[in-house]
Amino acid sequence: TIDTSQGKLLALANPPFFEVSSSEAFRRRLAVVAMPCRFSFVASEVDNEKVFPAQEPAELDAMLDSSAEEFFAWCVQGSVRYYSEGIADEPPSVLEATAAFFSQEDPVLQFFDQAPIEYTGSLEDGVSLKDLTELWAEEGFGRTTSRALGKKLRMRTDACKYKGDVLGSGRGQGKARGIKGWRLTRN
Repeated sequence: TIDTSQGKLLALANPPFFEVSSSEAFRRRLAVVAMPCRFSFVASEVDNEKVFPAQEPAELDAMLDSSAEEFFAWCVQGSVRYYSEGIADEPPSVLEATAAFFSQEDPVLQFFDQAPIEYTGSLEDGVSLKDLTELWAEEGFGRTTSRALGKKLRMRTDACKYKGDVLGSGRGQGKARGIKGWRLTRN
């Protein structure tokens, strides 16, 4: 049995309402359809619902090549439907798979998820870019400058967005730039 539990179909689109300046633009253009399935050379295991017949690579390539035209026609028909009707009935499995894909691929979200900081939403709380830059390196995301990290965060539209906020520094150094609504969870 050949187990391929992470098959994915990635669909990209450039909708007319595409916003170039938004960090969410790519997320709005991509949908992920997870296809968990298994393939087997053993005929008794094949049920054509969860386990499908395995094929040799050359055989599979030939089959995919022969279906390419139908596949692209399906893509174009779907695009026409999307532009004319929209997609209000996107399956929950697609929404979940797309969210999972982006959380796995987004280093900023990974950083905010695992770094010792938490979102409070309070304007009284804040973390300086200097502290964020140090945490970025400590958490294994590589070395960066506070300017480069600030630029990454400025491009976002979610809670991680940096708006150039000025924070009161608790270090006796006056004011510092950082993000409001977050706080360190360690001393």
